[in-house]
Amino acid sequence: MTPKKNPPAGRVADVTKANLERMEQLTDLLHRLDSLRDQERMQLSRELHDTLVSTLSAIKLECDWLLRARLGSETENRQRLSRVSGSLTEAIQFTRRVIDQLWPTAVQHLGLVAALQGQLEALRARWGVEVQPDVQGDMETLPEVHAMTLYRAVQETLNLSAEATVPPRVQLSLRRSDKGIELQLAVLNTAKLRDSPRSRLDGALMQERVQRLRGEYLLADDGGAVRLRLFLPLPPRGRGIARAAS
Repeated sequence: MTPKKNPPAGRVADVTKANLERMEQLTDLLHRLDSLRDQERMQLSRELHDTLVSTLSAIKLECDWLLRARLGSETENRQRLSRVSGSLTEAIQFTRRVIDQLWPTAVQHLGLVAALQGQLEALRARWGVEVQPDVQGDMETLPEVHAMTLYRAVQETLNLSAEATVPPRVQLSLRRSDKGIELQLAVLNTAKLRDSPRSRLDGALMQERVQRLRGEYLLADDGGAVRLRLFLPLPPRGRGIARAAS
């Protein structure tokens, strides 16, 4: 019987060192996650108070006036009702933004492509920029975790791009093949990545999500443009995203 050979000591030391470095990185990431979670809770509490509570309070004041002023003029009543309607619209839009930041339900109910088009529609409303994504392949049967990762990558890349002084040009492509799915996103016209602890942590978290799926993630700015390339290998069989009943 041939005796089993032990690996060289140098190789064992390299593997051990690599494992220790990986553990240190994960520990540091967990600590930063705890800190980020507290910051996000504080920010969410502040936004709910400053935006939603103040808006609802303004609506209540208008409604109280309408209940008391039975003899008010029709014109004034219409003006106040118009303000109530506008405030309710703002409250609804704000609530939807908060929900989407916490968990993007549009991906589950509408599918990946429609959810991404919703993000691009926000760019059109703000900048007047029309973005037509280049989509090749079936995106409706992706595993839910893959679709959510792709959506988050686009969402966070757009958030990480610094404020542009001119309307940005955005290019987005999604391609599915037998090997996997590739996402490429470019934000052009003097865009660059935000340089802050929060933005660096967001990038690290996104990279960690992609690595868990054994994918590749590259995000960088190259002097006037932010570019994202993300590749996710697909399992042989994946659970697709259930579409909401129409």
